[in-house]
Amino acid sequence: MLALFLHPQADRTCPNRAATVAELIGMLRTQVAADPGHPRAVELVGELAVRSDEFAALWALHDVEEPTRGQMRLTHPQVGELTLDWDAYPIPGNPGPALLVCTAAEGSPDAERLHLLAGRLGAP
Repeated sequence: MLALFLHPQADRTCPNRAATVAELIGMLRTQVAADPGHPRAVELVGELAVRSDEFAALWALHDVEEPTRGQMRLTHPQVGELTLDWDAYPIPGNPGPALLVCTAAEGSPDAERLHLLAGRLGAP
């Protein structure tokens, strides 16, 4: 979220940025409602509200969304454009945190790009 609102080239690295931002804000609002005093949530919302007029305006809409799956498109500086499917899995017994898993169709160009990135994890 910080990169989407604060990085000057976010529109180029996330081609569907407006929809992604709206969805993420709705999801963040859902998480904050479940645990309004969570220190990291307070810090994140505060930082974004101060540093991004766009975030402050969207946050003020009070939109809530709790999607469990979707698709995102982004441009990675090392491998180019990626279209990934994502699924969110809430952690049992704890409101708030969720595991977000991004995947690509087997054998697709996106899967090949993810494989290239995975190979670079140990590289400096």
